[in-house]
Amino acid sequence: MNENVCCFTGHRDISSDFSRERLIKAIEKKIALGVDTFLNGAAVGFDMIAAFCVLELKERAEYSHIKLHLYIPCKDQDRKWKREDKARYKELLSKSDFIDEPKYGYYDGCMRERNYKMVKNSAHCICYLNSYATGSGQTVREAQRRGLDIINVSNAQ
Repeated sequence: MNENVCCFTGHRDISSDFSRERLIKAIEKKIALGVDTFLNGAAVGFDMIAAFCVLELKERAEYSHIKLHLYIPCKDQDRKWKREDKARYKELLSKSDFIDEPKYGYYDGCMRERNYKMVKNSAHCICYLNSYATGSGQTVREAQRRGLDIINVSNAQ
């Protein structure tokens, strides 16, 4: 477990009462605790929002030291995405500090494997969780099992 590492997990669908400001404050809180590396799955929804928040904070002088590491679950993660989501994904890939590149295309379990890998390499987790009956719920349960310090930025918490 790396004390200076935080992973993100969350749903693809974001409710209209989602607070980007709450997410920014959660990231800043983790940075104040010594976190300097953020792991992100680069998926549509919460992952992308969180990744772009990290990149935005990184532009500030006081946070220029933080890093964004992308953990991609499969080579063709974006194959069924909308054009605008693909464009944002490409931008994210170009701006990240590190990309954990997949060796294979999509296979059953690749998303879970990616999520557990991020949790295993983190001491902290910021999530957007409204339901445990999801992949994000599985990931948060794994983070709880491993004792990660978790902040849920969902309004339904």
